[in-house]
Amino acid sequence: MNFNKLVLSGIVHKFIFSKTSPSEIPHYYFLLRHFSKQEEAMLQRNVWCNIMIIASGKKFKRKIEKIHIGSKIIVYGFLNSNYNHNGLQNLVLHAKLIKLINFSGENKSDSSRSS
Repeated sequence: MNFNKLVLSGIVHKFIFSKTSPSEIPHYYFLLRHFSKQEEAMLQRNVWCNIMIIASGKKFKRKIEKIHIGSKIIVYGFLNSNYNHNGLQNLVLHAKLIKLINFSGENKSDSSRSS
């Protein structure tokens, strides 16, 4: 059995673009910046990464409208390879669910967002 699931939290760093496919499916592209501390070999390590998020489908329209640069979010999804305009391969996170984290530490999510 093959597994490909990822949960990553972070701050929306940059909106790249949105487009609608010929079959009228909206695709939203933005950059998520993650920072955390992780334990490795019994030592604390600072971890960070920037990763492109791709949110596809009409179910994300209202959620994307609420997100802005600096928003704290949790993204649930899967990894895939994507090639940029220079032909370089990058990992991207395809969102299945996005939760906006409010400042009280609670998560906000619509039940219609689950997959």
